Amino acid sequence: MDFELYESGPLLPIGSQNGLGGPSLSLGSSGASENSNHVPTMTEPVNQWSPISSAPTALPTPSSTSSLPPKDTWKEDEIAQLRGELAMERERSVRAEAEIQKLQNSERLSADMVVKHHIRSQELERENQALQKRNRELEEALNNPSKEQPSSSSASHVAARIKKEILDDEERQISVEEARDIWRKKFSGGILPGKNLKLQCYFFDPSENEAPQTVNDASNSYIFYRNQRPASKGYPKWNELESAEKEEWTKMWRVLRKEQEKQWKAGLIKFEKVVLFRMKKEKSFE
Repeated sequence: MDFELYESGPLLPIGSQNGLGGPSLSLGSSGASENSNHVPTMTEPVNQWSPISSAPTALPTPSSTSSLPPKDTWKEDEIAQLRGELAMERERSVRAEAEIQKLQNSERLSADMVVKHHIRSQELERENQALQKRNRELEEALNNPSKEQPSSSSASHVAARIKKEILDDEERQISVEEARDIWRKKFSGGILPGKNLKLQCYFFDPSENEAPQTVNDASNSYIFYRNQRPASKGYPKWNELESAEKEEWTKMWRVLRKEQEKQWKAGLIKFEKVVLFRMKKEKSFE
């Protein structure tokens, strides 16, 4: 069957004819047909090589709740704040240790300065211990952020309290006379009250204007007893004492030796070279 292509005038949207939209071509029959009165229509074929749009394809937006951290996980800003506090506490701890070391390395100072520095060194030791404990707590918190921990505001409050205590200690001034009174009360029988003992020969004398001072060495309970209860004055010898008496003197010696070690470490007192060697070899004064 032969067909003849012809224009039907201005193209009308096919949508007005069959709802598909777009131009169309009409085909007419040139020969006789049993369907000669019917004019078939066909839509324009779709161009398979039409240009692809260059506009970016929008990606699906994830749910806003999926990006939130779990409730039991700290936020990054809280961990950063804790790290900052930890760095400050470590710096304070290092400074405290350096000051203690500086005081212990002092060789000859005035008695007034030694007394004040020794009291300060004891305060620094306590502060250093508190800071080291706080450091461990902060490190554990940072190493285990997923565990349930107190809020950063609570941690900041604890750190601020420790810093305030340290600053208060640093600003507190102690007079020389107050320092002397502390030592007089402590080492004029204050260590072992009611025992009628002469302990001044074992410790630093604040009335002398020089340090360190050479003192008697209480190396063991036997020497301590012999110094306090000499046989030349009628006292029984060490091997003549009952076990209970020896135990009592040993307990008193431990208290005395512990205090003597503190003054030796602070640079307040010194011993002969042989005694100094023995002091360094002793493992514990408890």
